Amino acid sequence: MTRMIKREGVYSYQCGECETLFAVVSRLSVSRDKQSTLICPRCSTSSQLTGEGYIAYHLYDKEKREEEKTGTEGYPVLLTVKEVMDILSVSKQVAYEVMNRKDFPILCINRLKRVKRDAFFKWLDDQSKNSNP
Repeated sequence: MTRMIKREGVYSYQCGECETLFAVVSRLSVSRDKQSTLICPRCSTSSQLTGEGYIAYHLYDKEKREEEKTGTEGYPVLLTVKEVMDILSVSKQVAYEVMNRKDFPILCINRLKRVKRDAFFKWLDDQSKNSNP
């Protein structure tokens, strides 16, 4: 027997001014608790309802993190093999092969392989310039 978990009492709001996303928990199954706009707790401007339930917030949060990673600032200062794999869209084996190249700016900390974020993106940019005459 599967138990159903109700989540309809959570409403997500996004501020148009400061881009803050916040959620409000209301009484379960009480539709009159739902407001179309609320005041942003950060900047005190009107914020619009963006979704209902946990899933709406989770999907927005996931999309926001992906948008942040489009630039170099969305990544940590030291990249792991997993992050190199994600950026290059390659397998683990190929990521290790790339990281073992002589011109790759690798940092070896004992047996761990890391690369500085800025050095990696500079190296990647140099690779694209060298391959496109």
